Amino acid sequence: MANELLDSPEAYAKMAKAVNPYGDGHACARITQAIEWYFGRTAERPADFCTE
Repeated sequence: MANELLDSPEAYAKMAKAVNPYGDGHACARITQAIEWYFGRTAERPADFCTE
């Protein structure tokens, strides 16, 4: 597989644009902000999150 990525620009381009199925790594921060807002620990409502 590594050789294919090195030798094929098409394969590399496809792999470089892959989507992470596990999210963007910021879920914990978003959850914490939502909980703090829900329980009145902060007045600022967190921004809506959309996966698209």
